[in-house]
Amino acid sequence: MRIILILFIILVLAPSSPFRYFIPDRKYTVESSRTYIKYPVPPSNFDRNLLSYINKECQKNSIPIMLAYKMIEVESNWKNSSSPNYDKKHKLKSIDYGLLQINSKNIHQFIHRYGEKKRKVKSYDPINNQYDNIHLGLAYLKDLHNQFGNWGQSISAYNCGPSRVMSNSIPEKTKIYTKKIIMEPGWWNVKQRNMLIID
Repeated sequence: MRIILILFIILVLAPSSPFRYFIPDRKYTVESSRTYIKYPVPPSNFDRNLLSYINKECQKNSIPIMLAYKMIEVESNWKNSSSPNYDKKHKLKSIDYGLLQINSKNIHQFIHRYGEKKRKVKSYDPINNQYDNIHLGLAYLKDLHNQFGNWGQSISAYNCGPSRVMSNSIPEKTKIYTKKIIMEPGWWNVKQRNMLIID
C-alpha cells in the first residue's frame, strides 16, 4: 500500500509531473512541441468585479479570454497607466490610456462607434473609468477581427493601425508586440493543450 501511495505522489503531485493540471490563481505554462507558454494570470489584488466584466465583454465580443488577458498584460501589466508617444522631434503626439492603452486620438471616435446608444457620449471616460476602457478596447479588437479574420493581424492592427497591416508595412516594434501576445497560434485554446504547473 505504501509503495502505491509513493508512486501516486511521484506521478501525480510532483511539480514536474505531466499529470498535474491547472489550479486557479497559480502560474502555469502549456507544453507544446516547440516551447513552454506562460499563461497570463491577473494579479491577486486585481478588482474582481472588473475582471468579471472583462470576461463578460470577451464572451460578448467572441474574444478568447486568455488572449484578452495576455493583451492587457502586455499593454499595461494590469495597471491603469498612461504612456506618452513622441514623434522624431521628441514632441508629444498622443497618450495611451488604461488597461488596453487606448490612444487619445481614437477616444472620441471609439465612443461614437462602440458606445452604447442608451448612454450619453459625455458619460464615457476611458481614461479614468476602466470599465469604459475595456468596453471600447475590446469592441475595437472585435471590429479588427471582423475585418482581418485572424487574431495575428488583428492584434498587429490594434497596435499600429489597420492601414499599415493592409499595406504590409508593419513596424518592427509592432511585430515584437504581436509576438509577445501571439506566442504560438491558438495557444489560448486551453482544451487542446497539456497544461503544466510551475511554482
